[in-house]
Amino acid sequence: MLIYHRNKETSTKANGKIIQLSKALSWLLRHAVIREGLQYQYDGYVFVKDVLKHPTFANKYTIEDIHQCVETNEKKRFALKTDRVTGQEMIRAQL
Repeated sequence: MLIYHRNKETSTKANGKIIQLSKALSWLLRHAVIREGLQYQYDGYVFVKDVLKHPTFANKYTIEDIHQCVETNEKKRFALKTDRVTGQEMIRAQL
C-alpha cells in the first residue's frame, strides 16, 4: 500500500509539473513571444530550443516535458512540427 501511495504522489507531482508547463507555454506563445524577444515564423511557430532557454523554462523543463505536455493536453492547445530547413522542433499555440 505504501508503494502505491508513493507512485500516486509522484504521478500527481509530475502532472502538476506538466500543468504548470502548459500554463507557462500558453502565456509565452499566446501573449509574450514578441515582448520576450523570441523569433517566430509567420504561422506562429517558435523553436523549442529557444523556449527551453527562456528564463521561465530554463533548468525546469526538458524537451520530454514539452512532448508530454503537447501529447496529453486534453484541449490540444499546442502543436509541434519539425522545421524543414534546420530539422529542429518548433511549437506554437493552436489557433
